Amino acid sequence: MKKIISVVLVMILVVSLAACAGQDSAPGAPAPGAPGDSGAAGAPAESGERVHLTFWNMFSGGDGDIMTEMVNRYNAGDNQAYIEMTIFPSEEYYVRLITAMATRTAPDVAVSHITSLTEFVTDDFLSPLDDLAAAAGLSWNEFSANLVEGVYFDGSHFAIPIDTHVLLMHFNVQILDDLGMLDANGRPAFAENGDDFIRFFREVQAGLDGDMMPISGTSQGELPLYLWYSLFTQQGGQMISADGRTATLDTPENHNALSFMHQLINEDLWPRAQASGAQIFVAQQAAATFNGNWGIPMFTAAEGLDFISLPFPQIFGQQQSVFGDSHTLILPRQSDEDPAKQAAAMDFMNWMADNTILWAQAGHVPSKTAIVDSAEFNALPHRSAYAHSAAYATFYPKTTVITGMKASFVRIFASMINGEYDVAQAQELMQSELQRLLDDAH
Repeated sequence: MKKIISVVLVMILVVSLAACAGQDSAPGAPAPGAPGDSGAAGAPAESGERVHLTFWNMFSGGDGDIMTEMVNRYNAGDNQAYIEMTIFPSEEYYVRLITAMATRTAPDVAVSHITSLTEFVTDDFLSPLDDLAAAAGLSWNEFSANLVEGVYFDGSHFAIPIDTHVLLMHFNVQILDDLGMLDANGRPAFAENGDDFIRFFREVQAGLDGDMMPISGTSQGELPLYLWYSLFTQQGGQMISADGRTATLDTPENHNALSFMHQLINEDLWPRAQASGAQIFVAQQAAATFNGNWGIPMFTAAEGLDFISLPFPQIFGQQQSVFGDSHTLILPRQSDEDPAKQAAAMDFMNWMADNTILWAQAGHVPSKTAIVDSAEFNALPHRSAYAHSAAYATFYPKTTVITGMKASFVRIFASMINGEYDVAQAQELMQSELQRLLDDAH
C-alpha cells in the first residue's frame, strides 16, 4: 500500500506541473480551467437489456466533445453494452483511477496512456484481454506494430489502443512566405539536420519584427521533455539498461540532445519563459511552434491563422524517431469479475477502435492501419502530412519509474531553460535522479 500511496502522490505532482503546459501538453492534460464533466454522456434514457458499464476518461474541451459523440453513437446502436461515461479533470484523473484500481472499485472501462501501463500491469491492476479479444474477433494485426508491442506484457495484451499522438512542428505559412522561407512546395526550406535547422531559424529571426519569435513552445510542463526525448532517441539513445536497473543518460547522445535545446534557448530561437507556446502561435507571434497533433483543432479554430503541420524534423540522422504516446482502453480488475460485463466491455472497446475516424477529428492518428490508410482519414486537413510519423513514434521505456521520471525531468528542464543549469549539470541531474528512482524500484 505504501507503493500505491507514493505513486498517487507523485501523480499529484506530475499533473500539477503539467497544468502549466496548457495546450502544449498531450491530450488528457488540457489548459488550466478547461471544463471537466463528472456526469454521464448524453444517451438514450433506456438501456434495455444491455449490460450497463461505467467508463472513465480525462478528455475535455474538443476531445471531450468528440468522445461524448462516440459514446452516444455506441449507445444508440445495436450493441452489447450501455455506457455511462464520466469525464474527470485531467489533474484529478490518474489520482482517482489509481486509487480506485488499488481498492478494486474502478470503472468497468477506463482510458490510460500507453506509457502508464507498465506500472498498472506490475501492480496487477488490469485484466488481460487476449481471450476476450479472440471471442470478439479482434485481431491484433490490425493495429500499428509499435502500439501492439506497447500493450504487450509477459505474453498477454492488456489494452486496446485507439490512437497515436506525436510531437510535430507547426508553421505559420504567411509569416514564412513573407520572409521568402518556403520552398516551391510551400514548405519550410531547410534540410532535416541540426545545422540547417539552426541556420533557417536564425534567418527567420533576422527578418521578424518586434516581439515576434522564431519558435514558440511552452517552457514548463512536459513539452520540453517531449522535445528532448525526440532528439535523444533520434540518436538511438536509451534511457535505461536492458535489465531495467541502470540509468544510461551519461552518454554523448544525451549531451547532444541537451546541447541542441540549449543552443535554441541561448540564441532566442526558442525563447525561455513561455507560459503557453500554443497561444503565442495562435496570436501569430511566432513563425513556428513545437506542439503535438493534439494542437491542430485549436490552430484550426484560430481566425486568420494559415498554418501547416509537419512531422518533427529529424535533427539527428541516425534513426527516425519522435516522442509518442497513445490513449488506450483498459479493463481494470474488479473485486468480483463478471464475465458478461467483460465481454460487453470488449464489445465497446472493439467498437471504439473500429470507429476512430471520429477520434481523428481531434488530430489523433487512429490506431488501426486500415483507417490511417483510408481516403476518409487522408481527406482530413493536415493529417496525411504527418500520419506516417506515428509508425516511428518512440514511447518511454517499459518501467515502473516513468511517473517519477517525468516529475523529476520536468523540474530539471524548467531549471535548465531558466538558466539555472548548464548542459553538464542538467545531464548529471537526469542521470542521478533516474538512477535513484530505479534503485528505489528494485
